[in-house]
Amino acid sequence: MVSRVVDHPEMVMVQIDNENDIIHVTLEVDKNDLGKVIGRSGTTAWALRTLIQAVAMKLGKRASFKIVE
Repeated sequence: MVSRVVDHPEMVMVQIDNENDIIHVTLEVDKNDLGKVIGRSGTTAWALRTLIQAVAMKLGKRASFKIVE
């Protein structure tokens, strides 16, 4: 999903770590694409976080989401 909205899709990397009942998702993007991934007032990042939390909840877990450059 994220690869389609950035200018450098080859730089998009997702790391998923399971720690007991928490799923940690780290999204790494090119620094020039950071604004596109966060979105105006953080709306895109908020939507991604909501989606990740919904999937984690279905699995009976909690989720954390981090965007890094």
